Amino acid sequence: MTVLDLPAFARYGVLRQAAERITIADIMERLQLRPPNIERSVGALSGGNRQKVMLARALTRELTVFLFDEPSVGIDVGAKLEVYQFMKRLVEAGAAVIVVSSELPEVLALSNRLYVMHHGRIAAELKGAEKTEQNVLSSFFRDHLAAEVA
Repeated sequence: MTVLDLPAFARYGVLRQAAERITIADIMERLQLRPPNIERSVGALSGGNRQKVMLARALTRELTVFLFDEPSVGIDVGAKLEVYQFMKRLVEAGAAVIVVSSELPEVLALSNRLYVMHHGRIAAELKGAEKTEQNVLSSFFRDHLAAEVA
């Protein structure tokens, strides 16, 4: 529904079903959505496949910035790996990928640059060898403790 205003999918208010089906079939293949049935209700899919449907919505537009908010919540290990590989392909294609996650190992593994946030402010920017669990936690708690003392 989010793409019906695009000329590729609708013209003069009429849905171009053939174009829609071709695009969706291509995206389903890229995301390895299982089972590959475009008529299936999203509610009938597993958590990992629901995540993939959300990604598919974004792929129908030519976006250059993607925001993933808690991308691995509620999905199994196999689906997590697929989502991570998809993010990697987006970056390789030139897109910017922003990941917001409360899973520290996830952000350490996925990020080139990591921002530690505390009370809506940036407490630290870490990159390269600075991106360690110890530095993330000390940056967060240093700011946290300073706020309590003040």
